[in-house]
This record gives sequence, C-alpha cells and structure tokens, in this order.
Amino acid sequence: MLKSGMGLKKAYCTHCRTSDEKERVFEVNSEAQVCYCPRCMTELVPSEAINAFGSFINREIKKANTILYSAIHFEKAYSLYAAILDLDRDNVEAHFGRLLSLVYMSTLRRNHFQDFILLLNEEKSLFRLVNNEALYLAFLGRVCRAVDEYYHLFRKKVIIHHYFYDIDCIKIYFKNLSDIHELKSQILKEYLFLKSRQDQPNINHAIDSLEKTIKAQTEEMNKKWLTADGYSYGYVGLSQYGDVLLGRSDKQNAIKIAHYHPRALHQDKVSRNKHLIKDSVYPNNLPMYRLKHFSLPLTICFFLLSAACAIGYFIFQTALLNIVFLAAGVSLLAVSSAFLILYLYSHYKLRKRHRLIS
Repeated sequence: MLKSGMGLKKAYCTHCRTSDEKERVFEVNSEAQVCYCPRCMTELVPSEAINAFGSFINREIKKANTILYSAIHFEKAYSLYAAILDLDRDNVEAHFGRLLSLVYMSTLRRNHFQDFILLLNEEKSLFRLVNNEALYLAFLGRVCRAVDEYYHLFRKKVIIHHYFYDIDCIKIYFKNLSDIHELKSQILKEYLFLKSRQDQPNINHAIDSLEKTIKAQTEEMNKKWLTADGYSYGYVGLSQYGDVLLGRSDKQNAIKIAHYHPRALHQDKVSRNKHLIKDSVYPNNLPMYRLKHFSLPLTICFFLLSAACAIGYFIFQTALLNIVFLAAGVSLLAVSSAFLILYLYSHYKLRKRHRLIS
C-alpha cells in the first residue's frame, strides 16, 4: 500500500450522485492505469479524475471570489475558502481569499486583524515561495486597501464634527487604531522581505505609501480628543487584559452636537430615545445582489406582457378593448422600464464594489 505523498493525489468523481461535493473527493495512485471511486465504485482513469479535482477546486474558488468581491456575504466566502483548504491545503488563492474575507468580516466592535496576523505567520513560508511572489504582492496591496477603507469608514461612525460621541467611542477608536497599526507593521515586514529579493519600483512605491499611513496613524494615537460632554482624553496604552487605558483632562464646556445621544456604543441601554451606532463597517451588497437577480426576470416578464397587450390592440378592433389594451400595455412597459433601471443600477453597484476589492 502506498503511503500518502508517494504517488497519491486528490481525485474527483464526476459520476457520484450526492449533494455533498466533499464525498466525491478521494485519493488515487497517479501511476496506476485504472482506479475506482470508493463511493460509487465507478471505474475511472486516474489522470482524468485528478484533472476533474483541479477543475472542481477552480469552480469553488471562482464561486467564493464572486461572493467576496461583490461584497455579498463575507462570512460565507470565508467558509467556502476554508472548505477548499480542507481539500487542498497548499492552494495559495484559497489562503489569500480566506485572509481577505477575514479582514472584511471586521466590524466596529470587533475586528479580526489579530487573527489575520496569526494565520499569515502560520502560512508565511508558503506565501514567500518564489512562484507565489506575484500573487503575494497583489494580495498585500488588496489588504492595505481594505484596511484603509475600514479605517475611514469606522472613523466616520464614531466621530462627528471632529468630536467623539462619548468615551466608549474613543476606546473603540484607539483599540481599532492599535490593531490596524500592528497589522500594517506586519505587512510592511512582508514588503521589505519581497524587496530584499527584488528591488522593483512597485514594491518601493507600496512601502513608501504604507510607511506614510503608519506614521499618520501613529500621530493619531498621540492626539487628545474631545467628547461631546466636554472632557478631553488621550491614549495611554493597553492593560494586560487588552483594555484601552485613557487619560482624562478637566471638564470644559459641554459641546452641543445635533442628534447627540450619550453612550452610543452601549447596546444594553437601548431605548426609543437613543440611536445606537451600527456595528457593521463594510457595506453589504446582498440586497443589491438579490435586486439584480429578481429585477431582470421581472423586466422580461413585464415587457412580454406589454408586447402581448400591443398584439391584442392590433388584433381586436373594439374601441373599448383597444383602450384597455393600450392602457395596460403602456403601464406594463413603464413597470418593465422601472425594473430595467433597477437592474442596471444594482449591476453597476456590484461591479463597482467588485473592482474596488479585486
């Protein structure tokens, strides 16, 4: 019997009748003349079964990429990439997709940047292989753009008119800023490693840009921020439990901010008179995705109905029926045009998000 790694490769059976794709995957001796699926006992050619496994993995990656790059469901994309890695541990594209999904799963109150650093360090030796350098460089650029977007989006949520809502918002701000700084410092190390191998202009440009943002965000950590109640707070550091430590100045005059509600981040103090800050940071395009898939069939359906009314208008010569067909046809055509506009709008939004992430 062959040991794993000695001629054994993953194969995929195209004859099995099962909804679980994992049950179709099995190991086969690539040097054999013939093999059998252990589930359905179908006779297969090893080379064809191995190629079928590669095609299956490519389909799964394409499906996960569609979900991720269109911002439809980041958690589902992460699960799909993780399932691919269960079958093909050395698939670099799946590793990069899982890590990027992890970044986009970050919310206001909980980011996944520490988990990202942990997973990146675990697979760093695979990413740094010479044949993976181009993909790795592109991946690091995507991560930098995603983290910059996170910073700008979550900052808008907790700051209004250059002031914070309350101390809870300041703690969230400094905690996320500290995690962003640590993540970008890790990415900078990877850029410097790639630069040591080949000194390219695009790598130098990425390093310069990253160093500028790290410096700017470090200066943010040294600032003192005012809250709407008039106190000024400065960042001191993190406790041994990971809590943000702040220093507070004497109270000044309270700042009047329109629509200000105290304790904006305390979900346990919800009342009808308080509008809490939403936890989500990155936009979710799932409604747009659904709108796109429903609007096109409805457009075609209403257009066909309007065409049927137009045919009825010319077939029937009765004045009353002509008026009914004309009114119905015009109404259905207007509804069809409205759904077409919705389809084009949702398609544009999804494509715009796809270009931004990918």
